[in-house]
Amino acid sequence: RALTMEVRLDARDADQVVFQDTFVSLRVGDSQKQSRHSRSRLYQFPDPGEARRGYARIEVFKRVGRRLVHFESLDGKMQDVEVACNFPGVEKLRMQIAASYNQAKILDNSSPKEANSRQRQAREASRYLSEHRLEETL
Repeated sequence: RALTMEVRLDARDADQVVFQDTFVSLRVGDSQKQSRHSRSRLYQFPDPGEARRGYARIEVFKRVGRRLVHFESLDGKMQDVEVACNFPGVEKLRMQIAASYNQAKILDNSSPKEANSRQRQAREASRYLSEHRLEETL
């Protein structure tokens, strides 16, 4: 069984404000976890190795914009995306995004039929979230 490392991050003061749309990133070794800012959170990481066990990097982020993206295709074709921003001097960010499936990147030992079934289920779930705008609600 692999050795894991637990890291607990707590607010020092009981009355510390938990900011809306603020996120904490914690990196230990080569692994990084992100979560919403909260008063207390327990993270689990794979063992970073003896030389890196004594260090962690904490970053705090404020959400300045968000957008749900529906991929027009899953064949690597780039599509334009604009993300409205709530940041002084920046009305929106213009980006391009592309997605594709690569059968070779599946890391488990399942059959191609099982992999295709999971891909189909993932596409259906994504389409459902998009149609009902559930990610925007979350």
